[in-house]
Amino acid sequence: SSNGIRGLAVMFKAMDRNGDKNLDPTEFKYAMRDYGVKISDLEVSAIVKYFDKDRNGKISFDEFLRAIRGELNER
Repeated sequence: SSNGIRGLAVMFKAMDRNGDKNLDPTEFKYAMRDYGVKISDLEVSAIVKYFDKDRNGKISFDEFLRAIRGELNER
């Protein structure tokens, strides 16, 4: 729903510490730590690589949203 997407946008903005509208690996790692998820640098690299479809080394909100929600059906 739109409230869910809005909530994710607020969460993403809070994780984006430098305000560039992307999450770099360091921001992602510390954001996960803030949410109680401890992950290694190797795991961070794998996750960022999975989310980062344009291969710029960062996760945009659109990439984040697409990875979380999956593909939409035709309807």
